[in-house]
Amino acid sequence: MIQHKQAFTLIELLVVVLIIGILAAVALPQYQRAVRKSRAGQILSLVRSLALAQELYYLANNKYADTFEELDVQIPGPEVECSSQTMSLCHAIGAWEVGMQKGISDEEAYAIAAHLENMSSIISYLEHKKNNVIRQNASAVVCSTSIENQDGKALCIGLGGKYMQDYVGVTYYSL
Repeated sequence: MIQHKQAFTLIELLVVVLIIGILAAVALPQYQRAVRKSRAGQILSLVRSLALAQELYYLANNKYADTFEELDVQIPGPEVECSSQTMSLCHAIGAWEVGMQKGISDEEAYAIAAHLENMSSIISYLEHKKNNVIRQNASAVVCSTSIENQDGKALCIGLGGKYMQDYVGVTYYSL
């Protein structure tokens, strides 16, 4: 009796490798988007926590805190020099930079902002009265990105953002 060894042919192996390559090419961008959305969700949660802590501090002291140490929130990341001139007291959390934004005068509101380089920003405007009138965007949380940045728009929409407006080259979404 003759026994034949069974093995895969070279063509069969090439087809399997090709199929795996195609699946990887499709799955990798989806995976990267999911990771980006997950990290942005964590940052959004942190921004909301910091904004709430600032509002509580304001209620107790009639002014906003000047440093994160005055708030009851731990920020998971080292303090770094801010890349944006409008921000102060920045902390690096992965690719994100979280910090405080203060208005030009004490009459203007603070904001807690998180920026992802060349991508998007998540900003929580804090309620504050200017001449006894509450600002129009008080207590709003927005995600913004440049008008032509499709990845940034997808990130803002993925966080549940609702389109608000385009203004000076930036698209805004309410969260």
